[in-house]
Amino acid sequence: MLNSTEQTITFVNPTSSSLSPPRHRPSRSSSPSPSPSPPPPPSRNASLTFSATRILNGGQDSVFSAISPAINKWNSGGFNVTVIAYGQTGSGKTHTMMGSSASPGILRTFCSDLEVPEGSPPVVLKCFEVYKEDVYDLTQKATPKMTVVDSGGHTFPAGCNEVECGNGRELLDAIIASMERRNVGETKMNAASSRGHVLVEVFRRGDANKVIFVDLAGSERLAKTGARGGRKKEGITINLGLLVLGKVIHMLSEGKEHGENGNVGVFRESNLTRLLKESFLGNTRTVFIGCVNQEEKHAHETISTLRYISRAGTIKTKVGKVESEEERLTREYRAVAVDARRLARIVVELGGEKDELVRKYLK
Repeated sequence: MLNSTEQTITFVNPTSSSLSPPRHRPSRSSSPSPSPSPPPPPSRNASLTFSATRILNGGQDSVFSAISPAINKWNSGGFNVTVIAYGQTGSGKTHTMMGSSASPGILRTFCSDLEVPEGSPPVVLKCFEVYKEDVYDLTQKATPKMTVVDSGGHTFPAGCNEVECGNGRELLDAIIASMERRNVGETKMNAASSRGHVLVEVFRRGDANKVIFVDLAGSERLAKTGARGGRKKEGITINLGLLVLGKVIHMLSEGKEHGENGNVGVFRESNLTRLLKESFLGNTRTVFIGCVNQEEKHAHETISTLRYISRAGTIKTKVGKVESEEERLTREYRAVAVDARRLARIVVELGGEKDELVRKYLK
């Protein structure tokens, strides 16, 4: 969750003029986790609380500043971090995540700030898309389909390509190339609507911790997109992943994260939630960003998004530094060495100080 002062937004009946332009700009940022399927807009005044709120009028620096404490946890603290952008089509999720050279989003700013000292291990990129419940590798031109597997307590797309980058510029170029391969399509709400959920995973070679950026597909009601035929079927699978994600958030916000009643099985209902399971149940600091369109005609989706994000912010996770394999082995070796010295002292007390092995461990 974001370490910032909580702020409360009070909204009124959605017919009010309190929701107004700008049109293609995301508006409000907030902390980690969503709520179930979108509820109807309220008929009376209501309040929701968030870790941070931002209204973008051309600049995005304030958004990155709000999440930078979490990013720094990955960069220098050895923690897992996940950043998720959620909202309806056209609300600015991709703009918030990617932006442009003139108005850099989270990923561009992350790459420009990234330091890779000369001689240090490279930074590695994985980028894949969940499209119609299949998972595709976006780092390769052919975008091959991959199988999601569970192994060693982790869930991941098997055979995903890894792109090694020597600096932030190379990383950004690889991300841009990957993003250009994602599935987009025209709807009534957006001429270039993202039709799949994209996950950008970055880690340093040899380190166990990673940072994941997630640009979700639009969360609006299907009827509002004007989708027909294949585009409509596509929208149904988009909504499936988001619906399951909402169920997961609802489950976790109710304190059922341990799955004593089999609730963890909800994650397996969609490949999206399978791949995000560690972001919600694992040792991960997760930031959830809600993007909304402030025009009055989108009031229903705006309020639904705010409620979704507000519920997400109630989820509590236990986060600690992630150990690499080398760090784990070193820690275990030191623990064994301490036990050996303790045993040697006991042997001495019993009169075995002449034993050569004992003298070795007493040094």
